[in-house]
Amino acid sequence: MTRLTTTSRSGRHVLGKQLGIVTLFAAFAGWLIFITVSIATEDDGSEPSPQRLAEAVQQELRKGDTDALQKRFTDDTAGEKYAETFLGKLKGVPEDRIAVRVVRDALRVDVAGDSSTPSCTAWTLVEEDKGHWKLDAAPPAPGSGC
Repeated sequence: MTRLTTTSRSGRHVLGKQLGIVTLFAAFAGWLIFITVSIATEDDGSEPSPQRLAEAVQQELRKGDTDALQKRFTDDTAGEKYAETFLGKLKGVPEDRIAVRVVRDALRVDVAGDSSTPSCTAWTLVEEDKGHWKLDAAPPAPGSGC
């Protein structure tokens, strides 16, 4: 009889351990799924066309969004503070004086008016993956830039 009581207590104890292991495994699997989905859906800064890229850059210049603008450049061509430096040069320029457009194989930013700000800057358009466009911070070929 004593043996029956011991088995039943240890049986409950084993069930609790198994439930704990299953719960721990489920939490770990959920965490892995969350991380995978987060990485897969992260915005890499590319756009499906050069025109959409120009529109996005125009909005980021108007908002002064350095982080979003920085993502638009390929990793190996723009330093960590490239967008911050560029936007710093446009500080105080009214939105309506900044125009972004696609010219051949480049994205061109024109600033009308004041001589203390850069009047024109151009970046080469790069198709990183099929249908994913980003900017190269190196100057574009003659005829596309400023």
